[in-house]
Amino acid sequence: MTPSTVPWQNPEQRQAALALANETRTYRAGVKRSLKLIEPDLSRKLVAEHVMDPPQRMVTMKVSELLLATPTLGPKKAHKMLRRAEVPPSKTLGTLTQRQRLSLRAELL
Repeated sequence: MTPSTVPWQNPEQRQAALALANETRTYRAGVKRSLKLIEPDLSRKLVAEHVMDPPQRMVTMKVSELLLATPTLGPKKAHKMLRRAEVPPSKTLGTLTQRQRLSLRAELL
């Protein structure tokens, strides 16, 4: 058994997990790329939608990573926004409370 394999995984399960992880990374990269290509107001609306109802492939993505992909938000603005919404920088989209989701949406729109 190699250190990188989980004891209960057979080679097919490992390959399936790697494929799913790759699809997830590709999907997230596509979302971030599309945020850069559309106009800033529309990108903020799209980020607000993802905050309110994240797609399954984005539930483990950090909120700060999504905010930083927005063209008009740099690290300082994103950090201030997270602080005002009382969201830790390491929080993921799937673990946000309803209050945090509403607060971030208000900040974005």
